This record gives sequence, structure tokens and C-alpha cells, in this order.
Amino acid sequence: MTGEVVARGTRFPLRATGRVYSTHDRAINVAVDGRDDLTALIIDPADMTVASLCIRPTTACRSGILPSVARGESVSIGATRIQIGNAPIDLTGTPPSPFTGEIARAGAVVARRISATLPALLSAIAAEGAGAGFTPIAAAIARTDAFAKPLSDGGPFAAAAWDALGQAGRPCRAVPAGLIGLGEGFTPSGDDFVVGFLATRRLLGADGPGADSASNAATVRDRLSTTTRPGASLLLHAIDGCFPTYLCTFAASFAELLAESEAEASGIATRVRGIVAAAATHGASSGLDALTGFAYALMTEL
Repeated sequence: MTGEVVARGTRFPLRATGRVYSTHDRAINVAVDGRDDLTALIIDPADMTVASLCIRPTTACRSGILPSVARGESVSIGATRIQIGNAPIDLTGTPPSPFTGEIARAGAVVARRISATLPALLSAIAAEGAGAGFTPIAAAIARTDAFAKPLSDGGPFAAAAWDALGQAGRPCRAVPAGLIGLGEGFTPSGDDFVVGFLATRRLLGADGPGADSASNAATVRDRLSTTTRPGASLLLHAIDGCFPTYLCTFAASFAELLAESEAEASGIATRVRGIVAAAATHGASSGLDALTGFAYALMTEL
């Protein structure tokens, strides 16, 4: 079959070998020889990461990308062809500039602008989540306007997450490493939360090159063995300042809200609900878990 290249991440190799790690309806994840992260062949630009290649298949097939792709099959990646098992994909087209996954630093942000948008963000996350993942925590904070453990919200997972977050007694600028590996799924909910936390730090310019960034990166690296390989891949990219496209889009939209004057910022709740709803479509709860981490990091600036 052939596939038109729509987008290429800066960390997707031009030449490599490896094995199929997992398959999904919209992606084939590949464990490349000699690398700790995963690369992915995808068909939806909304799933783009710095280690992905997005193609538009020109041949209809059962899986959306390739028929009968199984875990463990050999993979050979070249500049114009990808071979998976006995099935080749000939690549056509010239993609635009490589996807970097970078989040641009927002301009000067005052605490009162964060205070004005944070309640709307937490409420929107809680409304979208219906109790999954970290959304009970977002709901509890939105309801009480304080960072305090609720008596009963969200079951064992939320209780464990509260315990990990509550070790500092209040929102803390240090990366909440105790969340790494917490939860189930392709990328555990705790990993998504940490990635959202790091995205806010990058947006506010609080985790660029320097001691804080190095400390957070070292802390994350020390915990990578406690999570899944997909989760570790996501975290490895995040500590290098590379985020999934849905989170880059959300951060850019949220930065626009933070940049507005109080007089300009009308209809905040409605506008925040719109950008949260778009991010919420990513994964079962990954998008909302990341946004809860994003909101938690905002709380550290107040």
C-alpha cells in the first residue's frame, strides 16, 4: 500500500529497525532498536507527537493502516518506505515543517489572571470527566475553592492520587513524582497528569533551561521504571519540552486567555469549556488527566 505523509515528528527516525510494540485502531506503536521511547505510525493528526509519523492511507485496509499487524512483528523504517512484517508502506508526499511539540512561552502573566481563569478550568474538567481519572480531584477543588482532600471522591485511585499530591500539604512546584505509574491504561493517569503539569511549567517559562528544569527532569527519570513504556515515552518527551499536539493546542488557547485584560476577558467560562472539550477527546481520560495536572501547576503560581 501507499500512504501520503501528512506530518513527521522531529524524533521519528528516517532509518531504523525495531518491533511492533502495540496496535490500535488509529496507530501502530514501534519499539525502535536502541531507543527508550516508542515511535508511532498514525492516521489522525490529532494524535501527533514528536515521535510520530502521520500518514493518509491511499489503500483501504481493515485496520486503517495495515491488515493483520501483530505485536512483535519486525519493522524497518526508511525515508520512503516502512516495512512491517511482509507488508510494505510506500511513503509519498512532502510534509510541512517537522512537528516539534514545543509550547511557546506565554507573555508576562499576573496571578490575578490565573485566579480569574482557574475556577472555570477546574469546573470544565469536572463537567467533562464524569468521575474518571483525576476529574474527582478537579471537581473537589472547584467545589471547595481549596486544595484539601475530600472525604470521599473518586474511590481508591483518587485517594491514592490525593495522598501523592498531598505530601507537600499544598500545590508544589516540584514535579509530583509519586503520581508516575499511578493508574491503568496505555499511559497511566498519573503520567498524563505529570505531563500536563510540565506543560504549564513550560508555558509560564518556569521550567525552561535552569535548575528547576534539571531537577524536575532528574526526578522524572528516576521514576520511569515504575510506569509503562508508553507512559515513559510520553514523560521522556515532556521533560525535553516536547508535548502531544492536543496539549500544545490547548496551551496556546489558554495562553490567549491569560494574555487578555480583565476588560477583554468576557465569557471566560464558555470559552474555557470549549477548549477543554476539545482536549477531552484525547484517550479515555488522558486529555482530562493532563488538564488536571495543567490546572494543578497553575495553582502553584498563586
